[in-house]
This record gives sequence, structure tokens and C-alpha cells, in this order.
Amino acid sequence: THPLSPRRRRLLRVGDGFLLVVDGAWQSFVTRFTVAELLTDSAAPQAPEPEPEPVPEPEAGTAPEPVAEAAPPAPAAAREPELDADGVPVRPAWLGRRDLS
Repeated sequence: THPLSPRRRRLLRVGDGFLLVVDGAWQSFVTRFTVAELLTDSAAPQAPEPEPEPVPEPEAGTAPEPVAEAAPPAPAAAREPELDADGVPVRPAWLGRRDLS
């Protein structure tokens, strides 16, 4: 068995971060890390504004159909996140955000 081959991996949630304990064949390795969310960045590049989609012109002699407005999506705070048995969110809040790079 290679001395660095992991036999067991444990990820623990700590109040301000996470602790990863990897038991190797001869010794254990510990890594402590913190996950942070960027709230503001004064030097961030400006996101390009999407170009409006062209609206087709109605044919002569026909009245335009009224467009039904879509309901706004529910605010993020109103949606309850799905939690696993330990109370940890199944889908992290940052997953799928387009403003993160």
C-alpha cells in the first residue's frame, strides 16, 4: 500500500469553515479551509448588458395580441433550501450564480 493512499476521508463542518481529515496508510493529513462568498469588488469588470431581442412587426390589418406578464420569481429568502439529514444544504446557495467567476 502506498503511504499516501487515502483509506478514509472525513469532511467536518466547523462554525466558520470546514475540516478535512484524510487517513493515509501510514499517517493522517488534516486540511482546514474556509468558504467565503464575495459580496462586493471595487475592481470587478462591468457585466455586459444583454441586447434586447427584436420584436417582430405585426402584419398589416391585424391587431397585436396582448402579452401576458410573467409572475416575478420568488425571492431567494422565501424558498426553503433542501437539507440533508445533517442539516447541510443539498444545493449550495452559490451554485448556478452567474455573477461568480
